[in-house]
Amino acid sequence: TDFDSGPEGFGLGVYHSTYPDPLPLVPGPLAEIPNSNLISTQDQGAYVQASWKTDNWNYSAAVRWDENSEYGSFIKPRLSAIYHYSDKSSIKFIFGSAFQEPGPILLYGGWNGRRANADLKPEEIDNYELIWLYQTESWSHDLSLYFSQYDNVIKEQAENAGERDVTGFEYRGKTRFSNFLDE
Repeated sequence: TDFDSGPEGFGLGVYHSTYPDPLPLVPGPLAEIPNSNLISTQDQGAYVQASWKTDNWNYSAAVRWDENSEYGSFIKPRLSAIYHYSDKSSIKFIFGSAFQEPGPILLYGGWNGRRANADLKPEEIDNYELIWLYQTESWSHDLSLYFSQYDNVIKEQAENAGERDVTGFEYRGKTRFSNFLDE
């Protein structure tokens, strides 16, 4: 059996539970990690937010800047507007964008059989949400409609898979009532 690639072909130390021969001992981790297996990155960022109110409106605007030595710069805005059309009801519109760096295990792998791709790009998202809120003393209702657009979607196989759109809604309800057990 070729133990360099493992008997199943998935790498040293990966065996099926029905493997008939005694398993060879796999070398343990190195006492020191070689420089060829290290990476050093630098992250910088800044965040600014402003809010203001009028009679029935609340507005918020924010921007986040990130600079990463591996991925470059990202500028991601966030905007929201809330209209209070009664003491009990409000409607919100929220727009936000973000990015997510790929995890180190997808970039560099963790063992012989794990796929890795040092060229992965960060996943990016634009999210739009419309929310209706209704609240009384004993009831609360919250209905959200949302749409999200993803770019550079990261798959578990350590590759960027293009784009993905997500549309949906969410309802949350809550009620409060007096404790009838104490009466």
